[in-house]
Amino acid sequence: MSVERKTVTITDVQYMSSNGDGSPRHRVITNQGTWPTTPGGQVGYGITNSEFRGEVILTIDGGDIVGVSTVDGSSFTGRQS
Repeated sequence: MSVERKTVTITDVQYMSSNGDGSPRHRVITNQGTWPTTPGGQVGYGITNSEFRGEVILTIDGGDIVGVSTVDGSSFTGRQS
């Protein structure tokens, strides 16, 4: 599966679980669909920050969010490609 970048509006972020090393996983609800954050990825910590509410660019790989950035690129976490 290829890496996708989507400009979306995040409407809610819900905690799902933590993996074996304690990294959180979240369900991210947007105006274009719902995706989980990747297990064990930094994006699980960062996506709950306030700068990622509203319109953002998601990087999705294999159906999981692996990165997120503000539209202007001033804030980001996880992979961007």
